[in-house]
This record gives sequence, C-alpha cells and structure tokens, in this order.
Amino acid sequence: MLKIGTKEYYEAYAKISLIDIYNPRLNNAKILGVESPDIQDDSNDIGIEVTRSSTNTECMADAIANNFFNRNLSLSSLKKEVSAKFKTFQGEIGQIDGVNYVSPSKGLTDTKIELDNIKKSIKIKSRKFQKNYKKFQENDLYIFTGDSFIEKYDIEDIMKDKDVYANPFDTIFINCIDKIFVCTSKEFKEIMISEENLKKYKKDALNYME
Repeated sequence: MLKIGTKEYYEAYAKISLIDIYNPRLNNAKILGVESPDIQDDSNDIGIEVTRSSTNTECMADAIANNFFNRNLSLSSLKKEVSAKFKTFQGEIGQIDGVNYVSPSKGLTDTKIELDNIKKSIKIKSRKFQKNYKKFQENDLYIFTGDSFIEKYDIEDIMKDKDVYANPFDTIFINCIDKIFVCTSKEFKEIMISEENLKKYKKDALNYME
C-alpha cells in the first residue's frame, strides 16, 4: 500500500483521476517513478509529467488532513499527535463551531503566492521538458495545488502569462482538490469532483499496483 503524500501516491492519483474524467485509454499507461515523464503510455503515444506546486508546509497540511481528520479526535488530541509526527509544521490547527481544521498558514491564505507557485511549476517543467523528457505525440502536465480556494478566473489569469502561455505541453491539468482545470491552447474547462469520487481516487491511489 502506498503512503499519502508520497511521489508515488500523487502519480497514481493523477493517473486514476485522468482515466475517470478525461481519457479512459490511459488505463494501460505505466508509472515509471522517474521524471522522463512520470507516466508513459507508449501504445497511445501519451506522456504525462506529474508535479506539485504546494510548499512543504502545504504538503504537510494535506498529509495531516488525510491522516488525522477521519478519526474524530478532540482538538487537544489532534494537536498532540500532529506535533509528535510533524515537528516542523508551521501552519495552524484550530477549531470553528466544533469542527477541527488545518491550514498551511496562520491567518488568511495568500492566494497570490499559490498562483505564483503554479506559474513557477509550469515554467520549471517546461524547461525540463525541452531538455530531458521523452517526447510523445501528446505531452501533458498534471499539477497538484493542494488548494480548493483557487477559482476559474485565477487559472485563466495564469494561462495568460506570456511565459506560461508559451509552454510546450498539449494539456495542463491543475488539481485544486475538488475540481480539476483542463487547459489547452484551444479550450479551458473546470471539472468538479464529487466527494464520493474524491474518496474513491484516494482509496484507489493508496492501493495502486502496476
């Protein structure tokens, strides 16, 4: 079984979600575990690079939510267990109306930082693609943001950035937890993911085997 938050987990999650919402043909694609790109489907001539735009603190917040928030812990027990396992976590754990929450930042989240991180990820992967990656007929990029507050207009603004617009990928998928944005030179759409499917993707990714 894979562990939540690992590179292997995110690659499996990307493949599973894309089979469901975008391209069932990816069922035979292989996850190589190396950037070259990460997911390759030779029979359909498709390559997909998988990455995260989240900071280390955001990744920790995501791991905390996935590992502790299904156990009905009291706030004090939650803080105690998190501090023992994630000693360097710099975010915030609290409670609103009796419901526990975890946030990668103390106070309001700065969406601009999140959007800048997405741009940076696209630019970095674009440079690596040009130099090192195996080229397919279809070359895609899948980005995990770890942020459900990003809206459609935010992604539209990102794609208008001249350096981002000139990226070499045929399709860029931007995962914002309960929605995935699909960006190409010809179309831009938002696909909402139901809570039931989110649970299924997570379960299938944890149990993924080639």
